Amino acid sequence: MATAAITADFINTRGRVEAYDTLSIASRALLSVHDRLHRGLRVLNLAGTLWNLDRHLSKFLQSVYSAMESADEVRSQSEKNTEVATRERAEKAVSTLRSMHEIVDNVYQRSRHARLTNHSLLSVSLNSIHARNEEIADLMEWLEIAFDQEFLKTHAYENARALEEFERGETFDLAQVK
Repeated sequence: MATAAITADFINTRGRVEAYDTLSIASRALLSVHDRLHRGLRVLNLAGTLWNLDRHLSKFLQSVYSAMESADEVRSQSEKNTEVATRERAEKAVSTLRSMHEIVDNVYQRSRHARLTNHSLLSVSLNSIHARNEEIADLMEWLEIAFDQEFLKTHAYENARALEEFERGETFDLAQVK
């Protein structure tokens, strides 16, 4: 929960600038794909825009992952001064991630629809953009689950029950189960 709180705070503060920068570039990429379809934009211009988007997505995700890895250090340094991250902050971070995910997904889907994923200059960057977009979706889902108290209570109960069954020896080998 603390890692999720620090991640949400990072996305809402320092990461917000990178997120909006990436959203801006994704919007430009979406327009470039549209121009490629309707006005015949040069492939090299589109390739440059897509590589730029991929680089910014990578930079954003790397900064979020760095914030997550340093969450334990930050928590131990300022345990007394840490204010509890609220559900609203998490929702704000998820909203930012969701808008980024939707725009980047739109770029990929329109490119795929225009058969640009088969183009030798564009396919690598488009596939990389698609993979990074899945990482954004996973991060968004993780933050939603981390602040969903009902989900956490249910799974904590199930994990405790499974541990008790294991300690009592009420487990079976998968080869025995048919």
